[in-house]
Amino acid sequence: MGNCLGCPDRPPRKSGAPALLTAADAELSAASERLSADEGDTYWSESWTFFTNHQSLMWCYFFDGFEWYTYSYVVPYISVAVFQGHDTSAWLAWGVPFFIAPIGGILFGHVGDFCGRKVSTVAAGCGLVVGTMGQGLTPVFSAWSVPWLLFFRAVQGISYGGKLSIGDVYLCEAAGPTITAMSRVVAVIPWHMGFLALSLIVLPLEKALSLPQMQRWGWRIPFITSSLLSCVSLTYFAIHAKESPAFQKHLFNEVDELESKAQEDPDVVGQDATQNASVVPQNSVSTAAFVQRTWKQGVLLIGGMTMEFAYQALAYNFLKNWMSQYCGLSPLYAGVLNLGAQVLTMPGCIFGLYLADTIGLQMVGAMASGYGIILSLPLYLAPYSSPSNAFIVVGIESLGLGVMLSLTMCLKIWCCDLFPVEVRGRGTGLYTTIAFLNAGVAPAICTGYWLAPALYLLAASGVSFVSFLLCILSHRNYAAEKGEDQFWVKVSYARDKLD
Repeated sequence: MGNCLGCPDRPPRKSGAPALLTAADAELSAASERLSADEGDTYWSESWTFFTNHQSLMWCYFFDGFEWYTYSYVVPYISVAVFQGHDTSAWLAWGVPFFIAPIGGILFGHVGDFCGRKVSTVAAGCGLVVGTMGQGLTPVFSAWSVPWLLFFRAVQGISYGGKLSIGDVYLCEAAGPTITAMSRVVAVIPWHMGFLALSLIVLPLEKALSLPQMQRWGWRIPFITSSLLSCVSLTYFAIHAKESPAFQKHLFNEVDELESKAQEDPDVVGQDATQNASVVPQNSVSTAAFVQRTWKQGVLLIGGMTMEFAYQALAYNFLKNWMSQYCGLSPLYAGVLNLGAQVLTMPGCIFGLYLADTIGLQMVGAMASGYGIILSLPLYLAPYSSPSNAFIVVGIESLGLGVMLSLTMCLKIWCCDLFPVEVRGRGTGLYTTIAFLNAGVAPAICTGYWLAPALYLLAASGVSFVSFLLCILSHRNYAAEKGEDQFWVKVSYARDKLD
């Protein structure tokens, strides 16, 4: 159950079986039609239809990107206003959401598996708004400054842990199996546009305001702006979005099982099953059974995502600040270089996601991690050794990094593909946020030595490369392996019709 996203016709009900959720059945049928592309539809027309039908979620991701990177963008001012100039302490505070995110992944993953992907996505988004607004209202130069900021960083981390996982589960299940990877465009392009919007706000602020003004109150503006606008996007999503068809199918299958039991044992359920609490569908996979069933996929996920989260931590705003500190580049020039990589990622991700839908998510993951191994040292050696050579610096920091980020954009969908629908929320939520921890410690570890971030990225990319090779082997050997004590595990559920 739940191995594919197509929704077959439900079997006819037995005579006398209770008729539950009739209206929802009609919605499931409509969802099935939406998921099944017509024979004349092309890959690109199906993708375009998907994009236009999920505009509300695109706005949510736009402000998610804005909210998430605000702290790292203004961390030089926060270190003075809140941490009395201790940069390492400020970067340790950046890591708080990463450490707390697994709690959110577990919490919202459970909500997603039991109550629905849409409900969990909205709840996580509301938590992000609260966490972001709270950081923007942090009192400065006060005894309350540090605990206040850390508390709301933790709130943001719990919420982001849920949004990080359940949002991509929603996309994976809402898309047809032929455009599973391309569905990430709904998240990727708005996310990077949010980062660009953040840059377009902070860079002019840094020019318009003096350093003391930025340290006292200027750094608050992006926090407060993004949290207020994010409320609008969440409301839009809550009104217009529908539950994912795959979750509906899973829910209705459980209802069918309960209806069958009701017919076989009418004394337990009674004639009017709709009024009996025992027919309310419940997720039948316990937490212990979930861990026992998914730990191998979880190990693969944690290893595979190590590289992407390391690059997220060390190749965005950290890299911008590093180039200013160790290479003597102006903050504006370093910011423009970093911005160039983000701009190139938006068109580049289209190719990367199309490639993933064509040759497979696992293959592109192996390519991305292999490229990450190659890029990790030049990314930091080039500006350090030749800061005045614009050709080398721009080529590596903008073009080279842009290609890297483009290839990694399919990896979160790969995480969803590892798990069947009945545990997809919990599986993606738990293991993705565990992998997310390394992004929290990376900046603090790599702050003191100029070559440390390059070595960290090299090691992280190597771990991911091995994980993706094992995933490819597992995908090829699982079907051929027989017996109860199988070593290899199934690693493709959302795309199992194609792979």
